[in-house]
Amino acid sequence: MLALIKKDLEKILLAAGVTGAIELTSPPNPALGDFAFPCFRLAGIFKKNPVDIAKQIAKEIKPSSNIEKIEAKGPYLNFFVNKKQTFEHILNLDENYGKSSEGKNKKIVVDFSGPNIVKPMHVGHIRSTILGDSIIRTYNFLGYKTTGINYLGDIGLHIGKLIVAYELWLDKKALKQDPVKELLRLYVRFCKKEKSQVSEGQDEAGEEFLDNEWTNKAKEKIRLIEIGDKEAHRIWKEIRDASGKGFDKVYKILNVNFSETTGQSFFSDKGKSIITEALKKGLAKPESDGAVYVEFKDKKGEETLPKRYVLRSNGTASYITQDIGALVERNKKYQFDKIIYITDYRQRLHFQQLFEILKRFGNNFTDKCEHLGLVTLNFGKEILASRTG
Repeated sequence: MLALIKKDLEKILLAAGVTGAIELTSPPNPALGDFAFPCFRLAGIFKKNPVDIAKQIAKEIKPSSNIEKIEAKGPYLNFFVNKKQTFEHILNLDENYGKSSEGKNKKIVVDFSGPNIVKPMHVGHIRSTILGDSIIRTYNFLGYKTTGINYLGDIGLHIGKLIVAYELWLDKKALKQDPVKELLRLYVRFCKKEKSQVSEGQDEAGEEFLDNEWTNKAKEKIRLIEIGDKEAHRIWKEIRDASGKGFDKVYKILNVNFSETTGQSFFSDKGKSIITEALKKGLAKPESDGAVYVEFKDKKGEETLPKRYVLRSNGTASYITQDIGALVERNKKYQFDKIIYITDYRQRLHFQQLFEILKRFGNNFTDKCEHLGLVTLNFGKEILASRTG
C-alpha cells in the first residue's frame, strides 16, 4: 500500500522536476487518514505555501482501488485506504506470502511462558505463552532457526513454603483429584500464616529478607533441597509432577510446544560456581552474614543500578543466581544471535541487572540479550496474586 502511494507521488513530483525519497507519516488522529505526506520540504522548491502545494497535488492524484479518498489538510496530503479492498486482498494471499530466508544461519532463542510450579496458570501466563509462540512462528517464517524455552519456576522461596505446607496440611485425596487446586490451597494457607508475622510496613516483595518463623521454615527447606536431603527432594518431585500435569493441559489446549522445558533448579550449581569465581576476582562482594552481592558503579563511583544479592546468607542460590547460570549455559549450548525474554515489564530492573552482571563478569554476549516487557493486565481493583488465591 505504501509503495503504491509513493509511486503515484513520485510520478507527479518527478514531472515537476522534484526527485528524492518520498517520506510518509501517520496522522495524529485516525480520522485524518491512514497515511500523510508533509509538503513542507516542497515549499522551497516550488516557492509556494505548503498548504497550497498540498491542495494542488490533491487535484492531480486520483483515488485508486486501494486508495478510497485523498484530502489536503493544511500542509499535509492525507490518504484513506480502502479497507474492504485491503482486507479482501489479505484474505486471498498465498499462505507463503511474505516468507523469506533473511534469517538463514541465524539463531533466535525465546524464553516465554515460564509459570511457577505450585501456582495455577492465569491469563497473564497465557498472554506470554501466546505472544512467545507467535514470535517464534514469525521468526520461523523468516527463515531463522528458533528455540523456544519454557523456564519453569521450580525452585525458590515459594517452593520452600509449599513443602512446609505439604508436610503439615496435605489432603492426599484432593491432590489426586485436582493437584493444581490442592497445591494452591496449601500455598494460600501458608501465606496467611506467614503474613500474620509480617509487621506493618514491611514489603512482601522483599520477602528474601523477612525474618520470622514461617519464612525461615521455607528458607530451611530450600537449603535442604540444595544439599540433597532425600525427604525434601521426594516432596519437591511430587509437587513438580503434579504442577506439570496441570500446565500440560493448558499447553495442549493452546497448541503450544517448546523446544526445551527446564527449571531454575537446573542452574543453581552453575550460577553458584560463577559467583564463587566472581568473589575470587573481587567482582562480587560478601556481607558480614555471608550473603553475596554485586554493586553497579561507574568510574566516578556513582551507582548506576541498585546493588543485587546473588547468594543468600545461608549459601543458597537466589532467583538471579539461577538466571546467571542459565544464560551462560544457553549461550554455550545454542550460540544464539539473539535471546528474548518475555515477562511482565516490572521485571525490567531484574534483567538490566542480569545482563550487566554477566557483562561485568567478562561475558561478551550480553548485547544479544533483550527483555520484552509486557504491561500489567488491569482488572479494576482486582489483583492477580497467588498468595491470596
